[in-house]
Amino acid sequence: MLQLSEIVIASENKGKIKEINYVLENLSIKILTPSVLGIGIPSFLESFSTFNDNAKAKGDFIFEKTSIPTLSDDSGLIVPALNGKPGVFSKRYSASGLDPDNRKKLIEEMKNLSERERIAKFICVLYFRIDNKSFFFEGEANGLILTEERGKEGFGYDPIFYYVEREKTFAEMSFYEKLAVSHRGIALRKFKTFLLENYS
Repeated sequence: MLQLSEIVIASENKGKIKEINYVLENLSIKILTPSVLGIGIPSFLESFSTFNDNAKAKGDFIFEKTSIPTLSDDSGLIVPALNGKPGVFSKRYSASGLDPDNRKKLIEEMKNLSERERIAKFICVLYFRIDNKSFFFEGEANGLILTEERGKEGFGYDPIFYYVEREKTFAEMSFYEKLAVSHRGIALRKFKTFLLENYS
């Protein structure tokens, strides 16, 4: 079986990197980031209309720069009542693209919706490129969008994403509690199983 000693994460998002490090920590794989390797990720790589295409574009870009196995992620929030928005534009939904402004815009757009119309889901697509092979792993978490923020943990839309089964927003959960049920946690555990079966 092939051995894997290092992976580049095609992201500088500290929250995402922390989650990836935690899930993969017992695999003896060194986690690298583009900045450590002196590489920037151009914003135009996230200009596609699907999470899969955005994740693939980022992963292929970093892999072709480094030739090191690369893991990339594209994720976002989908609200059916808003025709799927914010979707692939979740990170840059507001004019500033800042998390508080993104949440504020979404709350405003949903202020007249009923609870039933507040259904939403987080989607995470991981893309792994190694040599000339590539693989996708997906995770999904379902919940509701609240009318106001609750909790101080997490990042992005976590303070307004209410996970019904735990009766908490993602921002009211501990790091470990969120990772156990979140879209990225689900996708990362699928990826970890893949690595254990093929590269350990």
